[in-house]
Amino acid sequence: MSTPPPTAADPALTDVAEIERALTRISYLTSRVRQHERLMAMAGLPLDRAAVALLRQVADSGSLRPSELANLLSVEAS
Repeated sequence: MSTPPPTAADPALTDVAEIERALTRISYLTSRVRQHERLMAMAGLPLDRAAVALLRQVADSGSLRPSELANLLSVEAS
């Protein structure tokens, strides 16, 4: 007699998937911190993450109106 294959509703598979998602998120966040520190070292300036995102968008897009930049960054222009 063979055991039935696990199904998507199997609680063990659900737990494993949740653990995998959590570990992936932790790994992603850790690498982002290291990348930010590396960018600050290369720039020689203390930049917060928001400044890095803003500068990266300007570098990628060229000249933009502030409202266009805010829209690209999904923030409210003020």
